[in-house]
Amino acid sequence: MELSYVYTTIILGIVVSLIFTELTGISAGGIVVPAYLALTVNEPTILLSTLAIGLIAYVAVEFGLSRFMILYGKRKFAAFVFIALILRIILNLALNGVFDALDALTSVGVITAALIASTIAKQGVLYTILGTGVVTAIVYAGVELIAMI
Repeated sequence: MELSYVYTTIILGIVVSLIFTELTGISAGGIVVPAYLALTVNEPTILLSTLAIGLIAYVAVEFGLSRFMILYGKRKFAAFVFIALILRIILNLALNGVFDALDALTSVGVITAALIASTIAKQGVLYTILGTGVVTAIVYAGVELIAMI
């Protein structure tokens, strides 16, 4: 994957995410999440595992850890990151090392999953998944269109 393709995807993802949030009031999981997901569209294992880890991290923190400790703000986000990292490690072991820990996209995927979990906690599963899906599709289509030019 060329560096210019990655930069174009990130820039377009930020712009589309901001516009989408301003127009609808729905966050697409954070301004960088759709860009990351658009970069992984051609690798469904990474794409789907990131979404699944985000959802599982949300459930684990909201309905698990929050029962035993007070979590809010940075502490809650740190819990999402920690759970997402643990889940990514477990998944990597289960799939015999399919995720290279030094690969930049895989590393960003842990933060992306945590951002998805955090957004679900704020606006719910439905709005987060729909918003993220719509913006990711727009970003992916836009980048592919730009690449053809």
